Amino acid sequence: DLTPGTLWSTPTSTPIEDVLTGKRTVKQNTGREPNTMVVGFQVHEKLIRHPDVIDLIKGSASPGNPAIANLQTMAAIFGVRQYLVAGAIQATNVENETAVYSFTHGKHALLCYVTDAPSKEEPSAGYTFAWTGVGEGVTQDPVAIAQYYDVTTRSDVWEIEAGWDNVATGTDLGYFFASVVA
Repeated sequence: DLTPGTLWSTPTSTPIEDVLTGKRTVKQNTGREPNTMVVGFQVHEKLIRHPDVIDLIKGSASPGNPAIANLQTMAAIFGVRQYLVAGAIQATNVENETAVYSFTHGKHALLCYVTDAPSKEEPSAGYTFAWTGVGEGVTQDPVAIAQYYDVTTRSDVWEIEAGWDNVATGTDLGYFFASVVA
């Protein structure tokens, strides 16, 4: 984990160098180079406008094509296969009170190694496991589906139950940047 000395929302910060430090640390400790970067929505907003990022892409700019970084450009700049923006929001207010919303992933970034071929023998920063036996244990499938007709609404109703567990299986295969923007 690292909180940069200079936040990435500051023009004089060095987010590319910070990410290179994270990549080097993971590679040195595990032999695997991080290939995925996940950033919170607010982090992404600051990074695509950061002077270091703009400097790397401005040569391709023209009057009809401004120097704006897209996801593929950001992946190339940070040297990862995937650059993902976590943009989900959640209601944080007390139920039945005035609605208040915030981003679920905060102002953080995660650099990690994610395998292309999941298996028990393949390391990865995390795995998603599907539960079996959902739907009151009537099946060993990871998803249970029930369908019935509701007379009061005059419509078919579909109920779907599923369960997953997201597990950090290789914490040494990740490098977390905490609170990187103001």
